[in-house]
Amino acid sequence: GRESLRGAMRVGVQYVAQSYHLKGVLLRIAIFFFHSTALMALLPLVALGMRGGDAGTFTILLASMGSGAIASTFALPRLRQAYSRDRLVMAGAATQAFSMAVMAITDNLWIGVAAMLMGGAAWLTTANSLSVSAQISLPDWVRARGMSMYQMAIMGATALGAAVWGQVATVSDVHTSLG
Repeated sequence: GRESLRGAMRVGVQYVAQSYHLKGVLLRIAIFFFHSTALMALLPLVALGMRGGDAGTFTILLASMGSGAIASTFALPRLRQAYSRDRLVMAGAATQAFSMAVMAITDNLWIGVAAMLMGGAAWLTTANSLSVSAQISLPDWVRARGMSMYQMAIMGATALGAAVWGQVATVSDVHTSLG
């Protein structure tokens, strides 16, 4: 019962603690979600700050990000053949950062739509590449436990990032926080 659950958790934590590769994947996904969450957390305020910004503006920007993510799934098989996972992660992180920088300085909805399309594609490509890296590095007997830690890294970094970047926006402004 409870004791076997504790033992299973302990084994999973020990495996992750000893796996250099998995610790690297967890660190990368945490860093990526910590910084990229700023855009999602502040998007309602970004939308309001655009010319004529309202709830409809927010909806268009959010739908653009989702559309970029969906569109990237069609390109992922070819991208995986052409580039290593590390290269995809680096390109995704750079594209996400560029998207956020554009959103930090534009008040034009259509420029924002283009940036959000790119950001959505980058978000999905990066998260998918790191997820594949985590799954491949985990043996079958510990895969579920390792992937639960992967999810914890995402959720923890997302929560922390939203709080930190929201606080940065509070003491400065939304554009500074995104930048």
